[in-house]
Amino acid sequence: MNSQVAQNWSALTAGQSVVITESSALQYSGTVDELTEDKTVLWIIAGTSRRAFDYREGVVVVPAEPEQPPTKPYLYRALRQA
Repeated sequence: MNSQVAQNWSALTAGQSVVITESSALQYSGTVDELTEDKTVLWIIAGTSRRAFDYREGVVVVPAEPEQPPTKPYLYRALRQA
């Protein structure tokens, strides 16, 4: 019997960048392609593949962290010395 808790994907939307964890050793990023109306099944595009997941499979899908703009420490130092 699967001891995983069902995943709640109600906050995910098509086009959203996500991180998928299938097991402790398999984690990758992708994009939500589609969700069923009740949000219990979703399709993820990762690389060149497209996969469907059911919310009861124990797969964890969470929104990806937004990318941070690169820092420019040299600009900070130049402004500080001025």
